[in-house]
Amino acid sequence: MESVIPRCFISYSWDNEQHRDWVRMLATRLIECGIDAILDQCDCKPGMDLAKFMGRSVKESDYVVLVCTPTFGKKADAGKGGVGYETSIVTGEIFVDEARETKFVPLLREGEAKESLPSYLKSRLFLDFRDDGLFEAKLEELLRHFYGEPLYAKPPIGRKPEWTKPEESPPVKKQTVSKPTKKPPADGPTQKPVIQQTYKNSTGMEFVLIPAGNFKMGSKFSPE
Repeated sequence: MESVIPRCFISYSWDNEQHRDWVRMLATRLIECGIDAILDQCDCKPGMDLAKFMGRSVKESDYVVLVCTPTFGKKADAGKGGVGYETSIVTGEIFVDEARETKFVPLLREGEAKESLPSYLKSRLFLDFRDDGLFEAKLEELLRHFYGEPLYAKPPIGRKPEWTKPEESPPVKKQTVSKPTKKPPADGPTQKPVIQQTYKNSTGMEFVLIPAGNFKMGSKFSPE
C-alpha cells in the first residue's frame, strides 16, 4: 500500500529578505523529508489569484504551519495583507470545527509568544524555532507531528491491580461528657469534732460520758 504524503501549507509575513530566505529553507527541508510543503515563493505563478491560492492551500492541506513573528502577530490581529486574509480563512475553519484541532501548528520564530502569536493561537502549544542551533531537533518534532510519531509513545493500558477487600470500620461511639466531681474546699485537712466529757442539765444534774464497751454486773462471788 502506497503511503500518503502529508501536505503542509506555510503561512508567514514578509518581514525582510532574511526572514523570507529562512522560511524557504524550512520548506526545502520539509520537502527533503517527504512533506509536500506549499509556499507562495515556490508555488505562486504570475497571473494567479493570490487570495484563491491562499484559500485553496489552507483548506486542502493536511497541516498549516504559521511562522510567527511580532510582525505576523500584528498583521494577523489587524487583518492586514496576505497574513490577514489567511487569518480569516484559518479562524473560519477553527471556529466552525471543519478542521482537526492539530491541523494548525504555531511556529515561533522571533520575539516572545505574547507578541508574536495572533490572538487565536495564544492558547495553543507552539514549537520554538528561535534558536538556529536547535533547528534540526525542532524540525524532527515537527516531522514527527506530521507523520503521527510522537517523541514518546504512550504505553498500553495495563490490568487493574488486585486489592484485598477493605475491612469495615466499627461505628463511631458518641462520646459522653461527664460532669466534673465537686472538690472539697481547699481549707486544709478536716478536723474531728470535740465531744464534751461531762454535761449538766437545767436542773443541775451532772452526767459523765461513758466510753463504749461492755462490763459484768453484780458480785463476782456466788452466794452459798
